[in-house]
Amino acid sequence: DNALEVPVAGDLGATPKAYDRLGAVILRTGAKLVLIDNLTHLFVGNENDRGDVTRFLNLLNRLAGETDTAIVLIGHTPKAFNQGHTRGNGHSGSTAWVNAVRSQFVLEHDLESDVRTLTVGKANYARNGFESRFVWVDGALVLEGDLSPDRWRERDEVSRANVENEAF
Repeated sequence: DNALEVPVAGDLGATPKAYDRLGAVILRTGAKLVLIDNLTHLFVGNENDRGDVTRFLNLLNRLAGETDTAIVLIGHTPKAFNQGHTRGNGHSGSTAWVNAVRSQFVLEHDLESDVRTLTVGKANYARNGFESRFVWVDGALVLEGDLSPDRWRERDEVSRANVENEAF
């Protein structure tokens, strides 16, 4: 019972049970940022249908407005995109996935360097195409520029050792 979607033929004023539960949790905890992973667990419509997608995203936008909370909806990209075989916008389905939201970004993981690059695809209040690069350090993503030279050397040594281990 986790669908956050209003059926087309249903009462557009009604909200799904999952919507009401999520709203109650946000209000009870005072959360100002909600990360929802993974959109396929909540969206049960046709990802290629602009109407289905827009209704779903409008419902989340309504929830954000009612609770004064930023909601980040996480959608995992097609495997070929993640493996570097395809380049594009990092989403599948209708263009409404990008057009009906206020911001959209893609997080890519370069398996060779272990660098994650966050690219802004759309933003109402920021520059499109802006990139931030992160590395995984001690269980957290850290901006590349925030690492000390000692940490970079240590990271490079570990990376080289991993490559050598894989070759062996």
